[in-house]
Amino acid sequence: MRFNPPTKSTWGISALLIRAGIVCRIITIPVLSDFSFLMVTAGGVLMLLGTMFSKL
Repeated sequence: MRFNPPTKSTWGISALLIRAGIVCRIITIPVLSDFSFLMVTAGGVLMLLGTMFSKL
């Protein structure tokens, strides 16, 4: 399997999800703090899929 660099939008969205998840873990935000692990995981999976598929 050949890996490709993710598009700028995929990279931006995944980085935003990862950063938001880390911030929500450190700072308590009532609605989002419960989903901090899910946001970091979703950002990582999106980055992984962005490198595996060329047009994602």
